[in-house]
Amino acid sequence: MTIYDSLYLGCAVMFVAVIAYKIARLRSRWESPRLWTLVLTLLFPSVVMALSLPDVQRAVSRLTGVTNLAPLLVYVFTSALAGCFLCMALMWRYPAGTAWPRIRWILVAYGSEIVAIAGLFAFSSVPEERVLDFDLHYATDPITAAWTMIAIVSVVIAVAILAYLCFSWARDQRINRWLRMGLRLYGTAGLVLGLNHLFRSIVIVTLWFGVTALKPAATLIPLLVTLLGTIALTGALLVPVWGPRLSAARRWMSRWRVFLGLRPLHRALQPVDPTVVFIASRKRFDPHHRVRRMVIELSDWRYTLMSLFDPVVEESAARSGREAGLTGEQLKASVEAIRLKTAALRLRHGSRTAVDAPAQRHDDARNGADFEKELDWWLRVARAFGH
Repeated sequence: MTIYDSLYLGCAVMFVAVIAYKIARLRSRWESPRLWTLVLTLLFPSVVMALSLPDVQRAVSRLTGVTNLAPLLVYVFTSALAGCFLCMALMWRYPAGTAWPRIRWILVAYGSEIVAIAGLFAFSSVPEERVLDFDLHYATDPITAAWTMIAIVSVVIAVAILAYLCFSWARDQRINRWLRMGLRLYGTAGLVLGLNHLFRSIVIVTLWFGVTALKPAATLIPLLVTLLGTIALTGALLVPVWGPRLSAARRWMSRWRVFLGLRPLHRALQPVDPTVVFIASRKRFDPHHRVRRMVIELSDWRYTLMSLFDPVVEESAARSGREAGLTGEQLKASVEAIRLKTAALRLRHGSRTAVDAPAQRHDDARNGADFEKELDWWLRVARAFGH
């Protein structure tokens, strides 16, 4: 198997895998035209990739008895893909009632174009089978050059409109960032396809005039375009769905890191009152729940220990912190960590109140009005407690 075969086969498999994922969602949304348009937008390029394989092209010729039928089918499905690109973009942007009148015109235009190139192919004479360079080999044949140029121009027009629409819509700040990213990738996929066909049309024109300098590049560029276009189109279809999930996964991982940061302090203060520790049913592996409960429990334990806070210890801790170069919130967190540790030790040894340390003297405890600020404070205290 050549690199050419491997690339096209791999891209086809990738599209089929995404189709399988989308089909699973279709089971509960059969009536959704957006989802059907999306599936067709994936199906057509996978068919194009499969028909671009030399062995498949030869098999199509043997089965149908029509030489070079596969290249025609490649252009037919590419034109259908271009039409689907526009339909899907309109479906994304507008409600179905607003999009359908425009979509009907697209279907009529590209349906007519497909009929036209199929009719011209029927009148052309292409006796020699060419599995890799059909349109380039027959570039000097008037009928073949005519229908290939019609197909190419229709694709270029469609993807140029697509790219313009997608990049324009992606600037709308009212759309969530993942959908904006999907629109940019969608426009990029169309732009890559359009540039490839535009270059191919230039090569066909130069061959018509007997210039062959660009012909070698015309067989290599499609490989790069196929890879880039497949990545961009797959990303465009998956990013709007999986992007928010990736954000949620990052927040989930971040909360576990916070959990591990608070864990030593939480364990050290747990003997103050183990009865307040609570984990909701089926929430043991939910880091958001676990962290929120930790903050609540740490605040409860702090309140219990307030009567054991010793001003002498606090002043000594503050003095040592300033000598160590601590300032601001770092100094406050260090003092808090020391007085919590000292108060916890007093409680463990049976003390119930510190000398000259009334609970109301310490009125700087976080009140829970802003959870994220309170969480940030406890993380500072936990780091200081560990040191």
